[in-house]
This record gives sequence, structure tokens and C-alpha cells, in this order.
Amino acid sequence: MKRVIVVLAFSGALSACAGSSDMGTMLNSTPEPVSVRIESEPQGAEAKVPTGATCQTPCSLPLPANETTPVSFSLNGYQPQTIPVSVKSEKTLFSNPEPTIEPNPVYAVLQAAPPPRKKAPPRKKPAARKPAPKAPAASSAAPPPPAPEQQQPSGFGPPPPPSGGFGPPQQPSGGFGPPQQQ
Repeated sequence: MKRVIVVLAFSGALSACAGSSDMGTMLNSTPEPVSVRIESEPQGAEAKVPTGATCQTPCSLPLPANETTPVSFSLNGYQPQTIPVSVKSEKTLFSNPEPTIEPNPVYAVLQAAPPPRKKAPPRKKPAARKPAPKAPAASSAAPPPPAPEQQQPSGFGPPPPPSGGFGPPQQPSGGFGPPQQQ
């Protein structure tokens, strides 16, 4: 009979422990996520974690315990920023200390994005060089350029016309010897 009472007492104690929420948590292999405070300057940035959870700062996000999780911040007109957050939870069967969160709170100072660069107009390909335009002709029947003075070789053809100036008369060329008198 003693055995029956001991077994009943032990089973009652065991069932009481199993009904306890702490006992269920302690036996669970994955620790519960920890709520972490998220802030930014300026406020209103979107904070996002790899699990897909998002919020607008200031806010809180659940982060897995005993891990380092990147928290990404984004806000229109500002450069995005990512901050790694370390959460350590050392719950045991007999103690339940507060988790250690680094940094706490998570605080991002967002830098203004530089103004967008204006695209330079596309460079035009250099056009093929065209020959210089010819000067337009004044009339289609332009006078020919003056012919250079032509001189007859010595000894052939008629003598050149007299110059009509002062001085001795011109001698016909082409002969040899002293000039002849006329």
C-alpha cells in the first residue's frame, strides 16, 4: 500500500509540474524571442530583421535569444544602415535572469543621402568630317585667269613689239655678233 501512495504522490507532483508554464518553457530547446527596443534619428525609419519582422521607429522587435541578429534601418532620403544586435539569455531550470542585449536600446543615426547625380547627356558620336564648302561661283561664265606673259625663245618668231619708251631702239634678238644699225 505504501507503494501505491508513493506512486500517486509522485504522479500528482509530476502532473503539477507539467502544467506549469515555466516548466514547459524550461524544457523547450529553443529560447523564446526577446523584445528589443529600436530607435533612430530621425524617427520614422523602417527597422527590419531577417525573420521578416518590421516596424517604424521608435518601436520594439522580437529577436531570437542567444544569437546576433542584424537590424536594418531605411528611410527615404537617408542612407541605409545595419546594426548587429546580440541577445543572450541564460535561463535555467532554477533561475530566469533578464536577457543581455547589446546595444540596448538599438539606436541608429541615419545620414542624409547625397543628392542624386544628374546623368550627363550622352556624348554624340563625332560626325564624319565633310569637305569645306566651295565658294559659290558668281556667274557660270567667269573670265579665265590672265595668262602669264609669254616670251618667245631667242631666234624664233617675230621680234617683240617696241616698248615705246625712251632709250635706244630694241635690237632683234637671235643674231650673233654686233648689233646692226637700221
